Amino acid sequence: MLIPLTINESRQLFNRVACPVEHALVHVWHWSNWRRASQARARASHYKRRHHKLSLQYLVTVIDCFSRKVVGWSIARSHAH
Repeated sequence: MLIPLTINESRQLFNRVACPVEHALVHVWHWSNWRRASQARARASHYKRRHHKLSLQYLVTVIDCFSRKVVGWSIARSHAH
């Protein structure tokens, strides 16, 4: 399970993909997936220790890669036990 991309994560991925300098594209995507999976594990552990039901809501934005403008958004919900 992965947490959704944060705004900072999205910006970093976009900058690395749009202007690749030294990192291979596969490495960038692998790192992003690893980071979000690690954050999801930490969040689940945090909620489990405090006996909370994990029910999260995220604002998902759609960004046009060429103009770098937000073209849409939606709400995504995540439920974990």
